[in-house]
Amino acid sequence: MIVATAGHVDHGKTRLVQALTGVDTDTLVEEKKRGLSIDLGFAYLPLADGHSVGFIDVPGHERFMRNALCGLAAADFVLLLVAADDGPMPQTREHAAIVDLLGFQRGAVVISKIDRCGGERVEAVKRELDALLGKSPLAQWPRFALSAQSGLGVEALGSHLQQAAVELSADAQTEPRGYFRMPVDRCFEVRGAGLVVTGTVFDGTLRRNDSVSVDGSGRALRVRELRVHDREQDIARAGQRCAINLAGTGLRRESIHRGSWVCAPQVAAPVERFDAEIMLVGDCPRPLRHWAPVHLHLAAAESTARVALLQGKPIAAGESGLVQIVSDRPLGAAFGDHLIIRDQSARRTLGGGRVLDIFPPRRGRARAHRLAWLGQMRQRQPGEALRALLQISARGVDLEQFGANRNLDEASRERLLRGAGMVELDVDGRRLGFAEAVARAQQDAVVAALQRCHQARADIDGFSLDQLRAQLDIGLAQPLLRAWIERLRQQSVIDLRGAGYALASRRPRLDPEASRPWQNIEARLADNGLRPMTPDELAQATGLAPAQMKALLQRLVRDGHLVSLSAKLLLSPPGLRELHRLVLRLQESAGDGEFSVADFRDATGIGRNRCIEILESFDARGITRRGEHGRRLLPAADGAFARLQASAL
Repeated sequence: MIVATAGHVDHGKTRLVQALTGVDTDTLVEEKKRGLSIDLGFAYLPLADGHSVGFIDVPGHERFMRNALCGLAAADFVLLLVAADDGPMPQTREHAAIVDLLGFQRGAVVISKIDRCGGERVEAVKRELDALLGKSPLAQWPRFALSAQSGLGVEALGSHLQQAAVELSADAQTEPRGYFRMPVDRCFEVRGAGLVVTGTVFDGTLRRNDSVSVDGSGRALRVRELRVHDREQDIARAGQRCAINLAGTGLRRESIHRGSWVCAPQVAAPVERFDAEIMLVGDCPRPLRHWAPVHLHLAAAESTARVALLQGKPIAAGESGLVQIVSDRPLGAAFGDHLIIRDQSARRTLGGGRVLDIFPPRRGRARAHRLAWLGQMRQRQPGEALRALLQISARGVDLEQFGANRNLDEASRERLLRGAGMVELDVDGRRLGFAEAVARAQQDAVVAALQRCHQARADIDGFSLDQLRAQLDIGLAQPLLRAWIERLRQQSVIDLRGAGYALASRRPRLDPEASRPWQNIEARLADNGLRPMTPDELAQATGLAPAQMKALLQRLVRDGHLVSLSAKLLLSPPGLRELHRLVLRLQESAGDGEFSVADFRDATGIGRNRCIEILESFDARGITRRGEHGRRLLPAADGAFARLQASAL
């Protein structure tokens, strides 16, 4: 468990951490000289079960609020300190608001320095805290009155922290999900070891010798050594303080700074814009208007940014709203990461919230559909969010982006997708998911549009994409339409005919002049079974002149009545399907080996010479490959057989 302190300057935060751990976290010369914390301080309290509680002591002075926010963002538990002699002060109020905005579920309120005043004053401070905390969750936190100077009450707080650590450990028994993510709060060099970065692990696990990258650079760095809670370990998990000794070509200290992210290579790269939901503090002096300049604090990073309002009207004090935040530099982020915004002068906290989507659209960010999308993205459970998004999205859900936004590791992502009850579609290399009802409606619309094409022009063999789109009664972008057509082709609902598409169940009408020759050709092919025939052999069955026969065969192939294995071999579609099944059985019988011409001849009952012609046409089509002792079926054979339906003479 990581515990952060919070509260006004000189209210005893550092002294309390020292009383609990024996460690003085003020290590800078300037801190000693001025008697106040400037930067983050760290200490650890070993527990009897072998675990430890980590402490992040944050500065209380308003000038060092950026450092305080960096420490608070990484904690599991917060100690909000109020000195008994002073009572709540300006930074008490701001820190309490920040703790509330960051969504902390665990914490305690500490009334410190009780040795400096009497019991009546302590009771008065309690009443002041009641008024300050109001109805916020912090009002329900346990309270401890103590003196870090004398030790009075410190033991009770220590026992409470240990019990909270045990409860938190029990809640986190399973292996942390997601890819490894850690925001850097310190970076330094150690003689003989090299570069070391420290931070609190947000997600996932990290092991010695794992590969990581910094800020999505793509440069692979190796984890040479790990220290967890100031002890050497082989593995670091989410929620632990971690020091990583990095090694890699071209690694320089200047390339890593506070706010950088050390992540698994699969984690999404930093982004300059993301959608979020925010709430303004109750005493915010003015409403937040569109494109307001702010200071953004996210994990250990700080950046200037602009806030684009997505719901029209300004956000008033104490109210919440959906926004798009546009940062002046790329920042690491994922769904659920908490953020704080302060005013342009960085003197006052305006509000805070959490990240919803790191892949916002460039256009239409405030449209009704987008707002509905973000409304469903708010759901914390990824499965519930995905199912809801599928129901409202006619354009599909980008499954890779959804997983990256939630930082789902591969196993979690695939498990989630299997349970979502959806149809997956490859659209120009993007893996999109559709609710089954949406997929069925869109496929039915494509089939209905093609039926209307056939009804309007019965003499046309196949219809172009533009002709098909003109008959659609729903709007489908061209890449999505192509993807549905391909899926329907795989299901043998649609055929490719010439340069266009047609329903597989619909054959172009043959005129009377071509109908009689086709009946003769069809009868001869049926008599021949699996044996393909040559144009000359078919000409004998029709009595047509060579020129007429060539034109007829081209039309029959184009319309799907015939299949052309090669310029000299023609077969009926049922015959092709039977040949396909036959070679699959031959390869299955051959195992990892090859089947011979003799094997193929015996299975088909076709003469050896014609078998050789057929197999050579299979070689040319990418169906089989000739080896030393025979032939082997290629992995792409199924697709090649499907394409044969659309081949021309």
